[in-house]
Amino acid sequence: MKEKSKNEFRQLKKEINKLRARLLKLNEEKEEYFKKKAEARKKRIELIDRIRKLKEERNKLTDLVKKKKAERNKLNLQIKNLIAKIKEKRSEKRKLKKELKIKKDPSKIGEEIKRIEQIIETEAVSFAREQRLMKQIKELKEQMNEAKALLQLDAEISKISKKIDELKKRSGEAHEQVKKLAAESQEKHEELTRLTKEVEDLRKEENAAKEAFEKSKKEFREVNEELQKKLMKLRELIKKKGTGSSVAELQRKEKDVLEKIKRGEKLTTEDLLILQRLELKK
Repeated sequence: MKEKSKNEFRQLKKEINKLRARLLKLNEEKEEYFKKKAEARKKRIELIDRIRKLKEERNKLTDLVKKKKAERNKLNLQIKNLIAKIKEKRSEKRKLKKELKIKKDPSKIGEEIKRIEQIIETEAVSFAREQRLMKQIKELKEQMNEAKALLQLDAEISKISKKIDELKKRSGEAHEQVKKLAAESQEKHEELTRLTKEVEDLRKEENAAKEAFEKSKKEFREVNEELQKKLMKLRELIKKKGTGSSVAELQRKEKDVLEKIKRGEKLTTEDLLILQRLELKK
């Protein structure tokens, strides 16, 4: 083989090795980008499923908040109406008390009667004093009869007051539940906002990896096409070299390649082309 052909052969082998190294690197890059794209897509789909479940949970909490608010508002309305009613009853009591000119609290009159009766029964009182005490009891009983309406109002006011206390307790409990449920709903909402942003970031990451993958894939094809052209050119050079070489030399090289294969040794680019030529002879 002429010196010019040898130089061309060496240069071609050098270019082929360089292209092969580039092709290997591009393939690794291509696979890495594909892996990144697949991972980003997998995470994004998982997050979307999590977002769907979170929305369901948040919506249930929102419905419960609405329900508890309605319950609390209903209780507060009942409390408002009862407060108005108890004010009316107290006003009615003051008016009636003024009309009857009762100085003592009606609820205390009965106690006063019992106290006087106890004195008569247990103490040694004179006849005159007993008569005065009996007269006092009579007057108190008359006041009590007159105060029956007041006592009735007292009973009604007490009943309404107890009902108000009961409703206030229930309203307070409902309010605490509203606050608790609203806080839970807000937590879900904040998590949804965070996950939605993560999904968007993953979408961008996936698109970037896809774009890089397509770019590497395109460059891989281009480099591979160039490599195939160089290999074809190298085969042509080897054919020419083979034509100018002795049959004995070619047979020796073919034998060397076969021996290398038997020994499990690594084949060079030239060895591979010689092996390819042997296959074509079959």
